[in-house]
This record gives sequence, C-alpha cells and structure tokens, in this order.
Amino acid sequence: RNWCNHQRIISKSKFNGGKTMPQISTKKPPNKAAASVVDEDTTMKPAKDAEKSKSKRRPWGKSTWRNRKKPPSKTSKEEIAVPSDQQSISQKTAPSTTTTNHSDRPNQITGTKHFHCYLLRSLHPDHPLKSYIGFCTYPPRRLRQHNGILKNGGAHRTKRSGRPWTFVTIIHGFNDKITALQFEWAWQNVHKSKSFREAVGCDKLAKKMRKRLGLKARLEELRILLRECLPFCLYSLVVYFPEEKYRDVFCRLVLEASERKRNEKVEEDRVDILD
Repeated sequence: RNWCNHQRIISKSKFNGGKTMPQISTKKPPNKAAASVVDEDTTMKPAKDAEKSKSKRRPWGKSTWRNRKKPPSKTSKEEIAVPSDQQSISQKTAPSTTTTNHSDRPNQITGTKHFHCYLLRSLHPDHPLKSYIGFCTYPPRRLRQHNGILKNGGAHRTKRSGRPWTFVTIIHGFNDKITALQFEWAWQNVHKSKSFREAVGCDKLAKKMRKRLGLKARLEELRILLRECLPFCLYSLVVYFPEEKYRDVFCRLVLEASERKRNEKVEEDRVDILD
C-alpha cells in the first residue's frame, strides 16, 4: 500500500543539468480482472475455512489409540514364498498349525522358572572363611552378578569384599518361589527359624551354630534343614556340588549324624531293658 501511495521524485542529476524533473506518479492503473479475483477470494475464504474445520473435526472416540488399526506385519502370508515341492505337502496338513522345538529356551518361551538356593565361598586369600547364602532362578548369571561382571544385580555383601566367588552347592527342586525363599531365610537365620530350633532341640545351640564360621558349619546347617526340619525334609530336593571335596564333606556329616542317632537309640533301648 505504501508503495502504491508513494510518489517518487527524481532529484537533480548530472545528465539533467541540475534541473528537477517533474513529479511522476507511479500508481498502477486499476486492474478490473484482478479486483474481481480478489473479491471472489474474499467471498470464498469463509466457506473454505468452514469446510476445513468440518473435515478436521472427528466424531468422539473413533480416533483413540485403542481403535486405531494396527499396521500390517512385515512377513505376511502373501509375502512368504512357498516352494512348489512343499505346496502339495502344505495342502494336506493344516496350514495354521506349526510345531517348534523349545527345548533350547524353555524359560523364555514356555514361561517356566526353576528356583534355586545356593552357597558361595570366597576365593580371596584374605577371606578364606567368608561365605554367602542366596536365592536365584539362573545360577550362572547370578554368579556373574556377584563377581561384578554384570553391573546390575548382586548383593551388597558380596560387593564389599570377597571377590571372586564360586559355588559350593546348589539346591533345586522347589515347587514355587515362596518355598525357595523360605528355605533361604531359614538357612540365613538359623537362630530365628522356629523349625530349625525345634529340630536342634535347644535355642542356645542354634545361636552357637549361627556364630560359627566356615563352610563346614554352613553344610551342617544344610544337613539339618534337609533331614530334620519341617516342611523342608518332606520336599524332594536335589543337592548339587560342583566340587567333589565339598560333596565328601557333606556325605561325611550325614553319616556321622546317622551313626549318632543309632547310638542314641541303642542307649534308650538299654535303659528301657534295665528299668
């Protein structure tokens, strides 16, 4: 608009000899065709805006994320090419049924988990008597967490000192997670477990056993839990020893306990005969 209403004046120039040029109006002549187009545009704008607003509006609840259509899968049935030899076989059999072998990955696909309790010992020369009792679903991964190979996971007690760690024994065969955690708690807190104190027969003895250090003391507690404590003695649990040395120690403890019970029974029978 300013350009249309402005009048340009050419000042003195060398070519004009210093004389001023007459004022020249630079207004453009009116264009009737352009004016008619502008009028039509101004009249059509509100109608177009109304159409756009109507098109943008959507009915309530139809464009929510739940009602949106899922994109087609990359590998559809039409894209998969079946060889000519297998087409005759696929026609005879049901096309939708497929059998796959999940024996390699039972935990990931079928959803079943195996629950374990374990005993660790420290390989550090400064901590020969240090041990740790824990619970897990996959022992190799749990051992890497305790040793710091995997950053996430691992108990605080194993992070402070004692690395590297190794397995002494692994107990498996628990029906569910709750029973495995109960076994872990009873093994960690021998002096608090009611079943362990009843099996031992004396609270003071249970507290003394808790204060003892070394793997032999932990294996003795394991023997009592598996053979004498209810309800753990009723479970069909399996004890695995990676090293034969500790398996022999555990078997020796079991034999000594069985001989001790036999001697006690013999003494009781003698007392009954004398009475």
